[in-house]
Amino acid sequence: MAVQIVYVLVGLSLVYFLRIRFLETLVRLHSFSEDNLRRFASEIWLQKRFVATGATMDMMEWATYWSLEVIYDLTFGERIGYVEEGKDVNGVIFGVRKMAAWWLYLSRAPFLDYRLLKNPLILWCNKHGWFDHPNVFMPIVQRQFFERQEHWKEVGNMKTVAGDRPTLTEMFLKAQQDHPEVQDFQPFMHSMSTIGAATEATAITLSSVIYFLLKNPRCYEKLKSELSTLPAPASPVIFIQAQSLPYLNACINESMRLHSADRFAKGREVPESGMTICGQFVPGGTTVSVYTDAAHRQKEIFGNDVDVFKPERWLESEEKTNRMNATMLSFGIGKYGCLEKNLSRLEMLKFIPSVLRAFDFELVNPEQDWTLVNGPFAHPVDLFVKVQARS
Repeated sequence: MAVQIVYVLVGLSLVYFLRIRFLETLVRLHSFSEDNLRRFASEIWLQKRFVATGATMDMMEWATYWSLEVIYDLTFGERIGYVEEGKDVNGVIFGVRKMAAWWLYLSRAPFLDYRLLKNPLILWCNKHGWFDHPNVFMPIVQRQFFERQEHWKEVGNMKTVAGDRPTLTEMFLKAQQDHPEVQDFQPFMHSMSTIGAATEATAITLSSVIYFLLKNPRCYEKLKSELSTLPAPASPVIFIQAQSLPYLNACINESMRLHSADRFAKGREVPESGMTICGQFVPGGTTVSVYTDAAHRQKEIFGNDVDVFKPERWLESEEKTNRMNATMLSFGIGKYGCLEKNLSRLEMLKFIPSVLRAFDFELVNPEQDWTLVNGPFAHPVDLFVKVQARS
């Protein structure tokens, strides 16, 4: 939702530019993600910390560390060490969750934003060190962004930080360079929202895919069978390979259908002429929204068994799949959809097949349903799993 708010400020020309740039660089960035996955999955994260010791793993906690490490490196060209340290090294995770909580309430009551977060007195006191701004996430990201911005100004091209791989911050600065109407604060807002929006959503979705597979052994075995058709796992699965696996993609889609990561209302304004929605006339100018879980459980779209984890529903026919995709709101929809959708999908298509080919997972408490903490993002807590290396 935060990204959607920024879109309104930025203007659609910049949004289209950035969307194209994301698509153009998606496949190129897969080698970077592969490097992270190889280091974290085989050397540090799973093998040393869990397989060798027999310790249980909190799936959500460690998915967050990995997701944030990848996104932070993509955005700023810097590895922080969340996975190596096994903790929130610089407070970004805490800051993201606190800021997301503010977004949830302020998106429904924007007047509070000016009175609280943007209160001139609070900002002035914060600037002089007399008051800690409630948005603890912003100062951390500001420092990283301004370092990259200064480097950009000195060199002035798309290879300032990471050699042949431009960072997302550089892409945002390039967009500003090509669109003079873009104001100075907007590239920073995009960098901040990339980390804020993509980290939690990706980690929650990764965790939910693993959870639903482990709760449905038939689907888990079927996916492992599909993954066995890939070449020998000498390295992580490449992005193009993962895209071509129908059951893997069906499992991801079905997990997002049953559990959408965010709890933000996707509001839209009714046209001036008004319109009839579900048999009731709604006046023009009214903001309407739909709860994501309700949209994802429409029986006329997804079938009568909407509460069942059934990846096969995505493989029945092209017509049905297109209807279901058009109804999915996990990343928003239309021109104001989440810009980080492709980045998140890249991470999922790299992480899930690579890890499931190398390791077996088992729920510590297979008879219990997961516990979710509702808020701006509905993330699982105490989702403990056992990890073993596959022979």
